[in-house]
Amino acid sequence: MKEIKKIYEEVLGEMLQKAEKRREAAYKEAVHDFIELINEKMTEHEKQASYDYQVAIEQFIADKRLAGCSTGTLKNYTLELQIFKKHINKPLQDITDADIKLYLGHFEHLKRATIATKTSILKSFFAYLMDEEIIQKNPMRKIKRVKEEKKQIRYLTMDEMLRIREAAGDNLRARCMLEFLFETGCRVSEMVQIRLDQIDWLNRSVIVRGKGAKERTVYFHVNAHYYLKKYLNTRLDNSPYLFAPRKGKARALSTRIVQSEIKKIGEKAGLNKRLHPHMLRHTLATHLLNKGMEISSVAEILGHEKLSTTQIYARITERRKKEEYIRYIA
Repeated sequence: MKEIKKIYEEVLGEMLQKAEKRREAAYKEAVHDFIELINEKMTEHEKQASYDYQVAIEQFIADKRLAGCSTGTLKNYTLELQIFKKHINKPLQDITDADIKLYLGHFEHLKRATIATKTSILKSFFAYLMDEEIIQKNPMRKIKRVKEEKKQIRYLTMDEMLRIREAAGDNLRARCMLEFLFETGCRVSEMVQIRLDQIDWLNRSVIVRGKGAKERTVYFHVNAHYYLKKYLNTRLDNSPYLFAPRKGKARALSTRIVQSEIKKIGEKAGLNKRLHPHMLRHTLATHLLNKGMEISSVAEILGHEKLSTTQIYARITERRKKEEYIRYIA
């Protein structure tokens, strides 16, 4: 009887040990399955958040395109929002002002103008999301706009204009671009999109499409007229654009090519500043104000929506007048 009892206890002990091991294994398996399920659900959640974010970006860009934003502006918006998306991997609804501040803090080593641009784009994006009722709270509401440093407007003196004209030499297309940019005050992005059928040769005028797809009339004078005619007479392509690639492709000249050619001319002229297309626009504005043109007229020629933008040039001319006065009064 004692032997049977002993055997019984041994068997029972072994069974209990096996049962314990099975319970432990089952528990571990259950925990493993639970963790895998959480990870799977989290991945789906993140994918959904990423998808929702991408859809929101595309809708926002489409809205801006309808509003008349330029291709360059749309590219900047898309790039900045994609960078933001990679940094903040959470649903739009869950983004807080703390997330925004932390994100912008990553770029504190950059220029204030760059941070100001990022802030402006995010403000516009989240304002759109609020208007469309995609989010209920705007995380940008408490984020203050970054004050940009005052830009130093660089322009050319008439002596420097003569030097770059000489430096253009036999490069007829470059000389045309110089004269056209200076006499019209066009932005380079506006100039490269001008088609030949937009030009009124009799009145020396052309309708350009500026920021926000707004049209305005600009004028050119005898120098630009002369070199444009000369340049067009040498062209053998059938491009509809005023300025065409040298290989004769029927497409617009890229702004990068214009910038590169203008820069090279500035270097050849020995200027002590980097020449770029926008500097010719600055030069026209300063020149017209120095000659006594009304600031409102200059604003219309340049396509400025706000007169305060044009007043930057007015301050330059006033400063120059004071410098001239001090030099001659002494």
